Amino acid sequence: MNTKLYNEITLEHNPDKRPFILTRTGTAGIQKYNVSIWSGDVFSDYKTLAAHIPEALNTTMSGIPMWTSDSGGFMSSTSNSADNRNIYKNDAAAHAALYERWLQFAAFCPVMRVHHAGQSSPFVFGEMLTNNIAHYVRLRYRLIPYIYSYSYLTHTTGEPIMRALVFDYPNDKNVLDIRDEFLFGKEILVAPVTTEKVTERTVYFPEGEWYDWDYGYRYEGRKSYTVYAPQNRIPVFVRGGSIIPMAEQTYNTKDIDRQKINLVIYPKGTCSFTLYADDGISYEFEKNNFTETFIKCCEEKDCTKINVTNSNLLYSPEEYSFEIHVNAKPVKVAFGSTELTNYGYKNMLKNTETGWYYDEFNSVLYIKIKTNAEKLDELVVSNGAAVRKAAENADIEAVTGQIPFILPPASVPCRMNCVNFDRGGEGVAFHKTETTANELYRTDGVEIELSDDTGAGYNVKNLGKSEWLEYTINVCESGSYRMELRVQGTGTIGADFDMQTTLPKITVDESRWNTVDLGTVKLSAGEQVLRIFVHDGCFRLNWTEIIKE
Repeated sequence: MNTKLYNEITLEHNPDKRPFILTRTGTAGIQKYNVSIWSGDVFSDYKTLAAHIPEALNTTMSGIPMWTSDSGGFMSSTSNSADNRNIYKNDAAAHAALYERWLQFAAFCPVMRVHHAGQSSPFVFGEMLTNNIAHYVRLRYRLIPYIYSYSYLTHTTGEPIMRALVFDYPNDKNVLDIRDEFLFGKEILVAPVTTEKVTERTVYFPEGEWYDWDYGYRYEGRKSYTVYAPQNRIPVFVRGGSIIPMAEQTYNTKDIDRQKINLVIYPKGTCSFTLYADDGISYEFEKNNFTETFIKCCEEKDCTKINVTNSNLLYSPEEYSFEIHVNAKPVKVAFGSTELTNYGYKNMLKNTETGWYYDEFNSVLYIKIKTNAEKLDELVVSNGAAVRKAAENADIEAVTGQIPFILPPASVPCRMNCVNFDRGGEGVAFHKTETTANELYRTDGVEIELSDDTGAGYNVKNLGKSEWLEYTINVCESGSYRMELRVQGTGTIGADFDMQTTLPKITVDESRWNTVDLGTVKLSAGEQVLRIFVHDGCFRLNWTEIIKE
């Protein structure tokens, strides 16, 4: 009765606008009143966080698809009553870690939100936590087209976006009582970390092939693996044979540009996705004022074909960006009868309307097309040699690594702390040119630590031979720049820009912190990737500075 009344009053005042009602609890059936429910004023601890996954899955499978919780918990079960911060263990660092894990989970819930009887803003707990959480908030905003398409599916069929594995794999006896991982739509598998001070966890993969969202490693279905899960990462995987529509980065849903869409594709046989779009506010969709975009990908032996058809042009995209995690090296890309231009660098592709670029290191093909049509010409990728091979020892348990902090590109000239390394545009932050046998991830020991250098803060440690850090930088003005690096260690280190403009190697042999001059380089204006590469030895890095000459 309560939710029914709020729904009626809201519609009475705004009959042409869809209501959104957040209510604390309820019974099956309240979903017809435009309701999202949250789990109540829960405790801030890991036991409560762990209990939320099966609670959420049971709720969404019971017909109430819009579920959420107070990320970080509402009040502490372990806090001293005299501490008005109401935080876990009366310890800001411990609470921050819990809060981060909870928000990672929340990013893949039907509704993501924060509420707490005390401090709950990420910046209250420091820059490192803020940066880590910001990555998943940004990712969620980019996933809005995917989430919104599933919301329409929920509206028409009742299928929830957040679903237990048994919902899609009822014949797999291994998933009947899995309560610590779930599907976010059919395409994405999420495995939250719900234990304190844990950096790995076991994940069961249902039938098919699954790819690590961050690393691209392929897992075989119907098996369990131990995967790496550092404090700032939640293990997320994509099913082989998936199409995931994503938006360009924005910070408010009203700013999403529906005319631009990024289609992330993991080819496997024939797969499809229906992208849904309307005005996001009114009931005009009931008058068929919406657009469905039907995307189909068919992987054949010699080529991969992609077809896109729009039901109408009301909300259809006009610019398509494809990110295809290919299984074979592309040799030619054609759009209808037109062969597209192959650009040598990804940044060159950004400044064109059509073309393609192949990232050979990560086996990712990027394609851009600009067209306004109900039915697009067929996109055909001619396949060359295979680039992905099955793991030789699929039962090997994983291992170690370090996930980076995600920040906007630094504007050059500037000084950057080395802990602020990124993924070079959502790729992998650092790699090794020399691999270890049967290695799933890297076996390096790169970590972040409190610095004993002047100015304190944090620094990177254990950056060793054949390893490098990547930084996306934005050069404000073309010209000559000098690069300095604050290091401690012994060995040879260098740098390059976009893997083409290389600075000389510098040999360092210092037991103390030392500022080394890597030399001068000419840089063009625009965004590019800086790599700091260790040729030999092992280093700690505090900061790098790029100075206009």
